[in-house]
Amino acid sequence: MTWAGAARLKKRVGDSNQRELARALNLSPSALNNYLSGRRSPDPDTLARICRTLEVSADWMLGLVSDPAQTFVAKPVDPETDPNEAGIVRKRILGMLAKLEKGDLTKNDREMLEDLAGRVDALERGRAKTG
Repeated sequence: MTWAGAARLKKRVGDSNQRELARALNLSPSALNNYLSGRRSPDPDTLARICRTLEVSADWMLGLVSDPAQTFVAKPVDPETDPNEAGIVRKRILGMLAKLEKGDLTKNDREMLEDLAGRVDALERGRAKTG
């Protein structure tokens, strides 16, 4: 699997100043070449250094936006209008009920039930605001 930002990084850097960029990022030229070729992905700290040095957003490097200066803004999910949220909660609850009937609940299952209870609470609060 190749790192999706490799092509964007290569386009931004070009061939002429790779050695200078590696020095500025405190990377070996071979490490930078691995990122440029897509053979390796930078860790979050290195990605942040690359973005600051090249003056581009991490979101652009990750392919979330088309403009290097732009950042991705996620739209908040409205549980009242998002059919996926209710469907996810319903499916997980049914799965937990089946495990409960068999007596197969694990610690992870209990944590998931707590998470589901929180999601149901959020759904109910959303209904209370609109109703």
